[in-house]
Amino acid sequence: MTRRSTRSPTLLLAAKSSRLYRTLVYEKQLAQDVRMSNQSQKLDGMIQLVVTAKPGVLPSDIDAEITRALATVIASGVTDRELTRVKNGMRASMLDGLANVSSKAFRLSYYNYFTGNPDYLAQDLARYDALTPAAVQHAARTYLAGTPRVVLTIVPEGKTSLALTSATLGGIK
Repeated sequence: MTRRSTRSPTLLLAAKSSRLYRTLVYEKQLAQDVRMSNQSQKLDGMIQLVVTAKPGVLPSDIDAEITRALATVIASGVTDRELTRVKNGMRASMLDGLANVSSKAFRLSYYNYFTGNPDYLAQDLARYDALTPAAVQHAARTYLAGTPRVVLTIVPEGKTSLALTSATLGGIK
């Protein structure tokens, strides 16, 4: 495949059972919601993480937890259990995406565009099945460590001091 697929960060970091969601929403109760999406394109892509802070929580506290979670994946990788859960979720999601005619047509067109083979589903599933914790860690080191981030902080009117800036933004090494 000519594109890079990075769907696994979505499930590893922002699914309701993921370590980042558990930390931000359940354990530290800093956020009301955590969502992540991946927009892979033929030549580039974007991972978007959206966190809705609980009232009174500073964006810098949330940024510190996100930075810590990403740094942990870069340094230590993921567990076999986490990766198995991700693989199972991806398989279920991909197969559920074939539930109706329009989604099947989209999938055929999608694979044809990216691979030149509209019947690429089995190969795509095999790619996810072949993922190892080491491969996830390598991808995290390659694409997350030191990568520039664009951060948008939406704060109440008149509270611009709460917004994250390059001076307050945590860096991922």
